[in-house]
Parts: sequence; structure tokens; C-alpha cells
Amino acid sequence: MHQRLASEKERIQTDADNRLRTIMGELTTAVDARDLSRAEGMQKLLASHLSQRDVLARLPTWPWSGGTLRGFATTLLLPVIVFLIQRGVIELLPK
Repeated sequence: MHQRLASEKERIQTDADNRLRTIMGELTTAVDARDLSRAEGMQKLLASHLSQRDVLARLPTWPWSGGTLRGFATTLLLPVIVFLIQRGVIELLPK
């Protein structure tokens, strides 16, 4: 599942990078032509696309959150640790 999520994230990021190149090229063309009204619109488009790219970069590629794994480990390990502590205390008590 992780591999599928990672490959899909990579595909989406590649598409976003290609769109970003296109937007930057159009913005450069508008600036070179001194077409300020078009350049202003392209600047807004560029800013929103950069925000989208940042969101894509933070997308997780694991099907669960870090807290889930911690909770699962705690659920399994805590009883074992308590049992071992009890056994150690019992061994230390005088017979």
C-alpha cells in the first residue's frame, strides 16, 4: 500500500511541477511583453500553485499515521513491560 501511495504522490507531484514550469514560462512571457494585467493574473496563479505544491509535499505515503503505530506498540508492549516488572519485584521479595 505504501508503494502505491508513494508512486501516486510522485505522479501528482510530477504533474504539478510540469504545470508550474508552464505557469512560470507564461509569466516570463507576460513580463517580457510588459503585459502587466496578464502578469498580475499569472502571479496569483503562480502563488496558488506553489501553495498546492506545498500541500502535495506534505501528503503522507503510509496508510496510517505515526500515532496509530505508537498506539499499537503501546498496546502490545505495555502489558509485557508491566508483567516483567511484576516478575522482577516478586523475585526481589524475601521468601
